[in-house]
Amino acid sequence: LLYAHQKEWSESKDAGKFFSDFAAELGLDSQTFSACLGSSDVSVKIQRDLLEAETNQVKSTPTFFIGDKRFVNKIQLETAGIAAIKEALGRE
Repeated sequence: LLYAHQKEWSESKDAGKFFSDFAAELGLDSQTFSACLGSSDVSVKIQRDLLEAETNQVKSTPTFFIGDKRFVNKIQLETAGIAAIKEALGRE
């Protein structure tokens, strides 16, 4: 749901409404989800993740890391990423 509707929620002033609707569609407990969404602890974790993404130059999804090498999309992962995995495993 997140990826299928990314354009809508990422451009919304109230993405939380989208997320709550997704949670309901998935059958999640709405009270627990709302508590999590409004939690300052969760907000701190999200900010930490955003800082890590910025530090590692993650600007889009999917982004993969194999060792210290970054692969920005599925095509890169399927081409150069496969070689990096084999190298990391010692199976050149």
